[in-house]
Amino acid sequence: MSGGIYLPNMELPRLGYREIRIHPDGTVTEQYPGYEDKLGKAIQIPPPRIIALRKRLFEMIKAELEDDPYCKSYEGCLEVMCDYPDYFEDEEAARGPSYYCIRLHCYVLGPSRHYDFTGKTMNEALDKLEKALDKWAEEAKDGEQS
Repeated sequence: MSGGIYLPNMELPRLGYREIRIHPDGTVTEQYPGYEDKLGKAIQIPPPRIIALRKRLFEMIKAELEDDPYCKSYEGCLEVMCDYPDYFEDEEAARGPSYYCIRLHCYVLGPSRHYDFTGKTMNEALDKLEKALDKWAEEAKDGEQS
């Protein structure tokens, strides 16, 4: 291995074991030994962007809590998921994820409590999360001015 962190043998239900590598530039790749030919390239997840959006989210939550301390214990919880086709859609386990989803649980921001930001790629889902944060920040700014 050339640099980075190697996390061996993390079991996945349908694919057996995976290798996760965290590279010096912050990117993470997942590889499935024995499945590389079927899955194609390794899955790229951009953790620096997730981390930056999470920090921004937490700053926004902190600002809201300074005005009104009422909150839920799940404030800012993020779930990152991807959906692989089932056996009947992909008998050879050759396809990558059908979609990615970032689920946010947050009572103090936005009009609801739970949000799903989905996309065909991780970056597309992150773009939708970022747009929601932009909108909520603008709404909070407008609320301060009135």
